[in-house]
Amino acid sequence: MVKGRTVSNLSISTIPEVEELKRSVERLQALIDEAPIGICSIDLKGKITYVNKRFEEVSGYSREEVVGKNGFKLGMFPNETVKLLGKRMKNRLMGRPPGLLEMRFKCKDGHWIWVAIEAQLMKEGGIPVGFQVISTDITERKQMEEVLRESREQLRKMFESVTDGIAVIDLNGVITEVNQRTVEMHGFGSKDELLGKSALELVAPRDHERVAANMRKALKEGQIRGVEYTLLKADGSEFFGELSTSALKDASGNPAGHITIIRDITERKQAEEALSLQQAYFQQLFDNSPEAIVLLDNTDRVVQVNKGFETLFGYRDKEVKGRFINELVIPEDRIEEASALSQAALSNEARRKETVRKRKDGSLVDVDTLGYPIRFGNKTVGVYAIYTNITERKQAEKALQESREELRKMFESVTDGIAVIDLNGVITEVNQRTVEMHGFGSKDELLGKSALELVAPRDHERVAANMRGALKEGQIRGVEYTLLKADGSEFPGELSTSALKDASGNLVGHITIAKNITERKRMEEQLMLTDRLASVGELASGIAHELNNPLTSVIGFSQLLMEENIPDNLKEDLGTIYSEAQRAASIVKNLLMFARKHAPVRQLSQVNTIIEDVLRLRAYEHKVNNIEVDKRFATNLPEIMVDYFQMQQVFLNIIVNAESAMLEANGRGKLVITTGRLNDAIKVTIADDGPGIARENLRRVFDPFFTTKEVGKGTGLGLSICHGIVTGHSGRIYAESEIGKGATFVVELPVNGR
Repeated sequence: MVKGRTVSNLSISTIPEVEELKRSVERLQALIDEAPIGICSIDLKGKITYVNKRFEEVSGYSREEVVGKNGFKLGMFPNETVKLLGKRMKNRLMGRPPGLLEMRFKCKDGHWIWVAIEAQLMKEGGIPVGFQVISTDITERKQMEEVLRESREQLRKMFESVTDGIAVIDLNGVITEVNQRTVEMHGFGSKDELLGKSALELVAPRDHERVAANMRKALKEGQIRGVEYTLLKADGSEFFGELSTSALKDASGNPAGHITIIRDITERKQAEEALSLQQAYFQQLFDNSPEAIVLLDNTDRVVQVNKGFETLFGYRDKEVKGRFINELVIPEDRIEEASALSQAALSNEARRKETVRKRKDGSLVDVDTLGYPIRFGNKTVGVYAIYTNITERKQAEKALQESREELRKMFESVTDGIAVIDLNGVITEVNQRTVEMHGFGSKDELLGKSALELVAPRDHERVAANMRGALKEGQIRGVEYTLLKADGSEFPGELSTSALKDASGNLVGHITIAKNITERKRMEEQLMLTDRLASVGELASGIAHELNNPLTSVIGFSQLLMEENIPDNLKEDLGTIYSEAQRAASIVKNLLMFARKHAPVRQLSQVNTIIEDVLRLRAYEHKVNNIEVDKRFATNLPEIMVDYFQMQQVFLNIIVNAESAMLEANGRGKLVITTGRLNDAIKVTIADDGPGIARENLRRVFDPFFTTKEVGKGTGLGLSICHGIVTGHSGRIYAESEIGKGATFVVELPVNGR
């Protein structure tokens, strides 16, 4: 059918039926022309014979621009589409059924649209004459489909890229879809291993009932969020999971299953456990800290206090919560200071101060206060105040100060001279005794001098060598030199030099202790004389015994002869012999007394008193030689019959021997002297911390002339004499010792001795 075609036989047009048909054709033509779809007629050669208005509107071409032209050559369709359209038309000519073809169409202005085309074969008298092409603009639908396709693809990507697992579960609890994260989370190799499984197979059996109940609940309420369960992996191992389940509905709004979001919360649970543990640690640290800790809000009100606070200030936690800290522990004269401390902390500035705080009972306590801010995000929300009780430290500081002062006094009162000397040998400090010993007027005259100026030039080299030795070995003790006074006069001295180190252990000089040993030298000479006298006494004793016998004979026989009747002149001579023999016997008696070989003169005496007298004799030596004496005397001891001076000699000899052993081994020492009663005897033990006595020497210590001292330092008679004196008093003396652990001498004297 082509527009404008008419019937040529005019006579027929007057027939009413024909007129009606004509009007019907015109109405149909108008309907096609005004149709809302594009209609185009094409002959068998592809020439356009008709287009309706909708075609003009959609394509932008007017009828005049396209009618009579080949539609396949106007560029309205892509080349591949033209071929396809031609193929479809050939198929129609061959009687094949029509088909809807969607393709792109190029409008006159150059933009492309999508159209759905259906070509209907037109015939006249049963003969094909062309095609009527009906086109519908489906651009919006295509755009929607593209958007929907892209949206679906985006959703698929999102579905697969979600870091949580997603599972679609039908009403029977069977898994119908999962994302890759679900596969990985549960340790499977592929989705196929999960699809078709019961969802409960991914949950530990002990949680099955809860899962099923919550899935039913989700169908009723629409959603159940964030429920924790124990989930299973493919190998049966467990892990912590959190499920959020939503009801899934079909297009009609009917329940179709569930969508479950699966989250592996193992790390979160571990973190929560670690956080809980850390919170427990910190809470225990807060509760059990020996320091007093108070947590304040930003208005200085108490939020919490620990046990240390209760202990230090006497307040319980419930007594102070919500109260201002100023009302509790701040003395009135410290309010301003405390406020400044708190404000500093609130300004994000930690502040420390030693101050005084008030206890509940009103007493004051020295504390070290530390205030620092509590931050939450970027905001300061409160203050931690930590109070450390420094009362003991303050007392210690005071004691230290007093101790320093005491040490200064001791330094000044020591009977030996003390000098501090730097590494260059220059005197930097001395005590008053040094000033006096060397005859100077004040310390200032000594400070800054070379230490060698106080030593005779002949000893300079030895002094310098020993000072170097002290730096290496730590100490050089008791070396004798000739020292000088301010006026140049000399005196004998003994120097002990120790290395001086700073706090870091670096050598910084020397400390030298100087003793004026003039008196000791004199005493040594006197002792040498005494020793010689002792030797003379031993000799006199021997001579006296040798002379006693012949003198007795001379006296006896001369007395007998004088009784005979002899001439007077002979009697006078015999009288002279008798009197001279008596005089000689008197001399022998005096020699025996000198040699101490006579019987002891005993009297009631107190042992503690005898020992005290001996210790007083040795007090100076003990002090200067750093020998400590620990007296452990029993009280109420009975008096015993002894020769007071002989017993002094016994105890003095033992103590002097102990002193010598300790000083030689250690340079100092400790004596422990104990008295007590043992049955019917008084027991005295004298123990030293010297080197001890070798086992092979222990049994010989009381033998005459036995000594372990160097030649010239002992006669070996001292302990032998002691043994003789004690046994002469019916007592017992013995020694106990172990090498390296000192020696102990024991004297036992009978209470009823006569």
